[in-house]
Amino acid sequence: MPDLQDYQTLFEPVNGGAPFCNGWHAMTDESLSKVPREWRSWLFSEGSLTSKLVAFSDGEFKVNVLREGWKLPSRYEALKLGLTNHQAVRVRDVELLCRGQVMVFARTVIPQDLYRREKTVFNTMGSRPLGHYLFQEGQIKVANRDIKAFTLATGDSMFARATPYQFRGSEILVREFFVNAALVSADNLKP
Repeated sequence: MPDLQDYQTLFEPVNGGAPFCNGWHAMTDESLSKVPREWRSWLFSEGSLTSKLVAFSDGEFKVNVLREGWKLPSRYEALKLGLTNHQAVRVRDVELLCRGQVMVFARTVIPQDLYRREKTVFNTMGSRPLGHYLFQEGQIKVANRDIKAFTLATGDSMFARATPYQFRGSEILVREFFVNAALVSADNLKP
């Protein structure tokens, strides 16, 4: 079961001499071949993750906001958004729960200019999922999606995806860490 330690580890900057992309790889046929079949529909889906999780949980879905505020982007986030590491961004970290269990930790990275133009939208979002807004107005850029394999503190191997989205004339980055194997357990699989 994922915990706060897992959440903090996933989003904290890379230390030491680790590569700045910290294990992220472009979504290609080669990267697809390295992902176990049971994870592919979660990682490579072009639709709304929120809708997929609502269906998976038979409607027992919840967004819990963990942290929201200004911070400097990681080198990876700055690279994906075409920013410098010295430009503060608005960050929203959430956990997505199904039937009361954390399934996904997600981080949305919003450039300053977009946040300032659309702060009414972002400030009134509360615990509503970002997908509600993105899939009404945004354009997914699946060709630019990156994926990553990682290990939780429990030793469980999991996967993540990072997707840039167009939203009201600017690009935001959403990183989603799938942290619960129940998503791919044989008795929990949904078509």
